[in-house]
Amino acid sequence: MIKLVLLFRRRPDITPAEFLRYWEEVHVPLVRQVPGIRRYVISPVLRSPDSGQPVADGMAELWFADEEALNAALVSPETAVTARDARNFIARGSIFRFVCLEVDRTCS
Repeated sequence: MIKLVLLFRRRPDITPAEFLRYWEEVHVPLVRQVPGIRRYVISPVLRSPDSGQPVADGMAELWFADEEALNAALVSPETAVTARDARNFIARGSIFRFVCLEVDRTCS
């Protein structure tokens, strides 16, 4: 499996509660329409562990079977819709994206 990870900040003109509500109620249903996604997890940031300012307000993780599935999703019309919608709750220029291979080393 391959994973696309996004870190981002909320728009400064909306509250944290509005940010989360919009993300969950409006944006998540749009992302679910993107072809090839195997798993989608959203992680609203609660705080920085050192009491400083967190570097992001949210993290999204999207799993795909392989690079081919990811690349197809990235050029899909459904992804274009999610990119336009992100402007409604994510601060312009704040998104950091990266692709990684997940290696599970679960501790029990």
